[in-house]
Amino acid sequence: MEEKRRGTLRRVIRLALPAVFENVMFTLVNIVDVAMVGSLGAVATAAAALNAQPMWLAYAVTMIAAGGASVLVARCWGAKDYALAGRYAAQAVVLGALIGLCMTTAAESGAGLYVALMHAAPDVAPDAAAYMRIVGASLPFLVAERTMAGVLQSAGDTVTPMKISVAANLCNVAGNFLLIYPRRNLDWLGGLPVWGMGWGVRGAAVSTAVSIVLAAAAMAAALRRRRDELELSAPRFLRFEKKRLDDLLRVGLPIAAERIVLSSGQILYMSVISALGTVAVSAHYLATTAEGVCYNPVYGIAIAATTLVGQALGAGDERRAEAEGRACIHLCLAVMAVVSTGMYFGAEWLIRVFTSDAAVIEQGARALRIVAWVETLFGAALTSSGALRGAGDTVVPLWLGIFSMLGLRLGAAWLFVNKLGLGLAGAWYAMDLDVGVRGALLWLYFNSGRWKLKSRRLAARTGQ
Repeated sequence: MEEKRRGTLRRVIRLALPAVFENVMFTLVNIVDVAMVGSLGAVATAAAALNAQPMWLAYAVTMIAAGGASVLVARCWGAKDYALAGRYAAQAVVLGALIGLCMTTAAESGAGLYVALMHAAPDVAPDAAAYMRIVGASLPFLVAERTMAGVLQSAGDTVTPMKISVAANLCNVAGNFLLIYPRRNLDWLGGLPVWGMGWGVRGAAVSTAVSIVLAAAAMAAALRRRRDELELSAPRFLRFEKKRLDDLLRVGLPIAAERIVLSSGQILYMSVISALGTVAVSAHYLATTAEGVCYNPVYGIAIAATTLVGQALGAGDERRAEAEGRACIHLCLAVMAVVSTGMYFGAEWLIRVFTSDAAVIEQGARALRIVAWVETLFGAALTSSGALRGAGDTVVPLWLGIFSMLGLRLGAAWLFVNKLGLGLAGAWYAMDLDVGVRGALLWLYFNSGRWKLKSRRLAARTGQ
């Protein structure tokens, strides 16, 4: 029994570690923008900050295709039906590209309205809208890249997406270096003159968009190398299979809806914070960015949970699926206990990485210390949701997300900020309430085992 547990833990770690690193690198594309733009001052930081939640909303919409593909490909892989996995992969990429085109249209036409709704200061609004429009042009590539990454991860290859994310992040750093700043001499390199465009926030947006396009091209090349195994061919990507698309939408829509609810809630939540002023917006964004780095391991473990649970159920082994899901959750709890301790005691240092503004550092560090108390439950929420996703039970996390985000966080944020006058700290207390309740309920639901019935229904519908 002990050897079996060790084997399960090894499988989790083998899949999770590259996925953790890949997600860190993917997230760093946006974080690097903020860090490098941050040297231009609070106005530039706020312009980039206002685009954080729309970008998370964009990632949420990608889950219609990427989430459905991750679940169904994992189950096909577990059943050793590689041809069917390839059919789902092809349909998901096509679906994702179409979704991305719709997202680009929305970003290009709605950027001005969004910054107005966010009560952006007059000196912040132009750059914030420009950033959204520039990055918005790359969204079809983002959806396709995330979908292809999900296919590879569900097939057990978490290393290739990691390598591509590292390369994309390096490209983004280089692009930022050349596009954000003007021509200058680097004192730390003996006064070496360096070319630069001096585009500021817009330069960061161009660099991000280019890195997304390059990552999509690299991911397509990686998937092409698996074309024989997955029986992929050009006609597969040009043909619509109603049954496969229906399966993808049935699984992917609740996943995307959950993310959209959470991301839309974050936008409404941000509107409460925006009224507190530029310093509060910058402090909130930098604290959120620093927190994101700290909980990135959770996303990797959640990906491993989806893959392992999905593959086990595809192979018809519910007991193994439950054991590997629990192993992922327990690993996540252990990791986040350590991470949250570091976040609490290193809060000020984490904010100083991004800015030297004393007021921003003070408010941002306080926010991190507030949320550190519930980071472990946040990890439980994401990993439990990943395990449930692998089982095809994607509706319960959606309803819990609606309840906790819209019912708890937004109501509490309005009360704490507008009525009790607690400022940015009040908004983060509201976040604690949302995250703590959602994490506890999802963890309890996975432990109940009720997801097994929904897994059986999915197997009957897809013929696995």
